[in-house]
Amino acid sequence: MNCILQIPVTITAGQHPFPFRTRELSPLEKLGDKAKSLGAKGLVWIKKQDGWKSSLKMADSDLGGIWAALAGGDADLALPIADKNETALKALGEIRLIRE
Repeated sequence: MNCILQIPVTITAGQHPFPFRTRELSPLEKLGDKAKSLGAKGLVWIKKQDGWKSSLKMADSDLGGIWAALAGGDADLALPIADKNETALKALGEIRLIRE
């Protein structure tokens, strides 16, 4: 059984859609929000820094397999996006231009 809850939300500039958060969003969470605002279904991140860090809850061996498939280096950040190719490429292109 699939269940989808849709809540209409009006957002003004600079306001996060979930005002009940008690902490500031990390830069990677902000990129995820940006990807969603561009129509992507989601963005995850993976980095290799003192072990594996990721928004995905996976075993280190699985993250290592993804990393190897992407030919990731020690100082790299992987930002896989979940969506159709055209939407994902548009979102990644826009995210690439962000300078903060």
